[in-house]
Amino acid sequence: MKKKEKTELRKKTQEELVQSLGDKKLELQKAMTNMKAGKEKNLKKVKLIRREIAQISTIIHEMELMKDLGEIPESGKDESGKGS
Repeated sequence: MKKKEKTELRKKTQEELVQSLGDKKLELQKAMTNMKAGKEKNLKKVKLIRREIAQISTIIHEMELMKDLGEIPESGKDESGKGS
């Protein structure tokens, strides 16, 4: 995954990330099935998909931690008055 794609992922909401995580897991399952059947020629595809799944999971976890710490506003809420 390129750096530009990672920054685009960080702009998405948590629900969108969970959706794309599910899509990637389905893609991984299909790629593994094709690889075992001998249909997949790109053997690195499974490794790349696993890496993308890990990166998306990490971003989701970071968002949850930041939300717990109160560093980012909930979806759509403005916290400009927060602080002293």
